[in-house]
Amino acid sequence: EYLNTPAVLEMHDTGDYKDYMLHLGAGMATLDTPLNQLLRVMDDSDRGPDNEWALAQLRRFPWLSGLAVIDGEGNEMARVPDYSLKEFDASPLLEPDPKQRRSELRAYVQQGPLGPEIYVGKPVYTGDELRAVVVAHFDMRALLAHNKEAAHLVIATPDVVLWPGLYDIEQTPLVERDWEKMVRSDSKGSLSNSHGSFYWMSSYFANLPIIYAIASSGEFS
Repeated sequence: EYLNTPAVLEMHDTGDYKDYMLHLGAGMATLDTPLNQLLRVMDDSDRGPDNEWALAQLRRFPWLSGLAVIDGEGNEMARVPDYSLKEFDASPLLEPDPKQRRSELRAYVQQGPLGPEIYVGKPVYTGDELRAVVVAHFDMRALLAHNKEAAHLVIATPDVVLWPGLYDIEQTPLVERDWEKMVRSDSKGSLSNSHGSFYWMSSYFANLPIIYAIASSGEFS
């Protein structure tokens, strides 16, 4: 009986994790899974994407706003769909990130009157010449429709709030922070002000850090 003790899986043991940590983890997982699937698809997108490929990806990722190919000067070569309520601007993806290899995926956020749009692109080189960038773009809010934790999450990049949840974001301790520096040194932490505290974790979407946060105490409405 000592050598062959039957295994028991404890489904209710949360260890040292607080409830807010578990809720944050659940909310992140619902988002990170499709985002990482998109990254894998985009990383292989330099293998001659065509209209059929684009339509297949829009069916697979219905939360995408669209897909496009731009040339090395930023001019549109193709785009599906060919219209958008938001201004389309993928030109920042032409610039390599000095912290990356030049062929790696690049991402940025376009802020506009209809809300922030995330762009991710796969650069295509011939020798040293950038010939094209295959681009996907989306609004993070489109991914939150089936996220049970959405109301309690704050989602941001170092420069842009993608989703404020139910909070008055200006009352939270998340504002006026040097997030670029913070995510370089830590992947999680706690922040407090006179209203209460938030717990945060970061994850990378290509080279773009995304910060996920949830209130651990206080009121911010």
